[in-house]
Amino acid sequence: MSDTDPHQGLAATPSGLGRRGAMVSPSDTTDLPLVAKAVVVCAAGNLVIIPPENADGAPITFTDCPVGFIPPFQVRRVKATGTTATVASVDR
Repeated sequence: MSDTDPHQGLAATPSGLGRRGAMVSPSDTTDLPLVAKAVVVCAAGNLVIIPPENADGAPITFTDCPVGFIPPFQVRRVKATGTTATVASVDR
């Protein structure tokens, strides 16, 4: 633990805050570089995701998601088709 990062040594948990993130470029064919612990909606809209253990043809669609919405799944892909929201990943 450092003086500037008192949370550094804490264990990562599914419900804990992320320690890394990135804006997501939705794709119908390409998975995220790493399965995301979560994604968060940064600009409202529809969100279509594929969880890690769902087949490519089994996406889950969330409609009219508000800013701050976090779906209750880890995410391996954010689909371009149907996603109108701006999304960021939450990792670790």
